[in-house]
Amino acid sequence: MLSGGFNKSLEDVCNELADRKAKMLEQGHIRWITARTFRSSLDRIIREIGGFKISEIGIKFTVDWITNFEGSTRTKRNYLNTLSEVLNFGVYREYISDNPIKKLPKTERARICGPRSEAGIAILKVPEAEKLLRVAKQRTDLGMINAVCLGLFCGIRTEELKKLTWGHVDLKNEVIKITSDIAKKRSIRYVSIPKNALSWLEPGSGRIVESNYASHFNHKLSKLVDLSHIIWAKNVMRHSFASYHYALGGDSKSTSRQLGHRQGDHVLFTHYRNLVRHSDAVAYFGITYG
Repeated sequence: MLSGGFNKSLEDVCNELADRKAKMLEQGHIRWITARTFRSSLDRIIREIGGFKISEIGIKFTVDWITNFEGSTRTKRNYLNTLSEVLNFGVYREYISDNPIKKLPKTERARICGPRSEAGIAILKVPEAEKLLRVAKQRTDLGMINAVCLGLFCGIRTEELKKLTWGHVDLKNEVIKITSDIAKKRSIRYVSIPKNALSWLEPGSGRIVESNYASHFNHKLSKLVDLSHIIWAKNVMRHSFASYHYALGGDSKSTSRQLGHRQGDHVLFTHYRNLVRHSDAVAYFGITYG
């Protein structure tokens, strides 16, 4: 039995879901970047179709909206998924009986959004990476330069950066040991430090990034991104490293080993690499401090 929310506007439901996400963020169940990206997507949905009743969002309506949606294939897929999450929430709250987007076949999704493409993987352009580094270097109060440097030029995962200490870093031999207690896959790996990264690092003791509480790292990174005025995406530093590292050397196995992908290079080509020119890769690993 549907509740009285059958006539609720899509905007109202979006805002209800946004409030729920905000509480999840406060409780530490989701990351700040997830909450911020989701809120941004909701804002656009509200601007474009928020005035319609949630009960009016059917298959034809959705197909027409996404077909005429301005954005890349990846962007269209992301907004379709966000709208689907809103409708799932509407089902949960008993505002509607089902989510019509679930009825869309994969072939129809591909038709209205476009085929999946490696080019949809978000990475930082060379000037954006340099700007992020320089702001991190200037804002010593945030203490993020080492994390940003190792994320961009070594491809170390965010969760690994949070646990990494200077005891894992061998500057003399230009290598970092990712131990099993740090590594996501619980497998030890050695990560090479490129020459340009050495110019940015500020050696110390203890952790690479000092954190006073669970979400402190994320809050500092959020502040840094805002100050840098760049568009952020999940795993963008790691994806940037993978894309430029492969373009520089052309050795997929080497790039995969640096990333810690035990499955070989399949994950690299499917989920981590964007297509960049060799000249851009040279420029990326040529970003030095000074």
